[in-house]
Order: sequence, then C-alpha cells, then structure tokens
Amino acid sequence: MVEGLALYQAIHRVKDFPWRKEGEARFPAYLTSVIIRVAVGAGMAAAFGASTQIAGPLGALIVGVTAPKIVEQMLRHGLAHQAAEPAPPSATPAPTTGASVQGGPDAA
Repeated sequence: MVEGLALYQAIHRVKDFPWRKEGEARFPAYLTSVIIRVAVGAGMAAAFGASTQIAGPLGALIVGVTAPKIVEQMLRHGLAHQAAEPAPPSATPAPTTGASVQGGPDAA
C-alpha cells in the first residue's frame, strides 16, 4: 500500500513513470525499495504476531503497512537511549545474607 501510494504520487508529480525521467531514481532502485519494504513489513508483522502483540489479520496488516515508521521510531529511540548518560548507582545498600544482628539464632 505504501509503495503504491508513493508510486502514484511520483507518477503524478513527473507525469510519467519516474524512472523514465532524468534526475529520478531508476527502475531497479524502485524495485529494490519495494522488495525491502515488503520484506520489512512482513517480518515486522510476523514478529509482532509471534510475540502475541497483535491478535488478528487486521493487526498484522496495520503493522506491515506502518513497519517503516515503526522501524524509524525504534531506531530513533534506540539511538537516543544510547546517547543518554548511565544512571548513577543506587544509594540503597545491597541486602546481606545470613542472620541479622538482632533476633538472630545466637541472640540472647
């Protein structure tokens, strides 16, 4: 769907198939982009379905169509997360094992 809409817009913008016009991407580039987007969309829909994040065919279709935006947001979030400084260590002491000073087995 996304590729169809993009092709429709490009055809109307240049009044012909874009790969026939100078300065536009050639047909192999368009074909490659279609194959990549379809593969990413199918992969995302399969991954979301396998992890039970979506419950049916409509959900899979929506994930597949929005896959480029999902990937963009995941990359943006991931890069922003990596750029953040690490959190300072916790101020609370780590719990110790064994008996406490008060009320332990040897308490008098």
